[in-house]
Amino acid sequence: MQQLSDHILALIKTSPGLTDREITDSLLGRGAPQQQVNQTCRRLESRGHLSRRVRDDGRIGNYAICLSGANPQSPKRPPDVGKRVDAEQSGSSSLHWSVEIQFDPSEIGRALPHRSGVYQILQSMEYARYCGNTRVLKIGKSLKDLCEEVLNHAQRHTAANRLVRIRRREDLSVTVVFAEMSVEAASECERRLLRSFEDDHWDLPVLNSQRGYERGSDIHYCEPQDGAA
Repeated sequence: MQQLSDHILALIKTSPGLTDREITDSLLGRGAPQQQVNQTCRRLESRGHLSRRVRDDGRIGNYAICLSGANPQSPKRPPDVGKRVDAEQSGSSSLHWSVEIQFDPSEIGRALPHRSGVYQILQSMEYARYCGNTRVLKIGKSLKDLCEEVLNHAQRHTAANRLVRIRRREDLSVTVVFAEMSVEAASECERRLLRSFEDDHWDLPVLNSQRGYERGSDIHYCEPQDGAA
């Protein structure tokens, strides 16, 4: 009899990039608790059978690893899957994240552009939110200078002290990814990334202080679900 891990690997080989929630809905039934899938995916990752990384929509996707040739420790560029922020929504043709860059002022100064766009600060291991787990510590935007905005997190940003505490942990590394786009597209893209994160996790990344949804705009969560009385 096949185990859940076998079913998960078979599913993500045909549909790479599925989140834990999407895997749970597919294998266990829509709305089923996803803790078992969370734990199984993390165990498969620790054994080198899959990788978990940020999709273009800010969610964590699961990707099967070919054990004959892939190196799960090599730098990853999130593939173009799950484009929830597309041309119609963000004003740009697509959302292409950069490779992960170490959160080090010298690295950031060399790699990040002095242009508008969105960024995500990540840690190497997932941490728990109210619903599920994530590597995303912060979702943000810059309307002028991505490099200056991200560097600000190591200096006088409101989240700087909290980020220092995270970076001091010996078992973690912190990275950043970015996507360049116009000023208009960056503002809308950040809003959609925050809302997408809140849809998945019922709250926001630990270093974000603002809500993904404006007050009252999340009323759809109070509406009866399909099939409910």
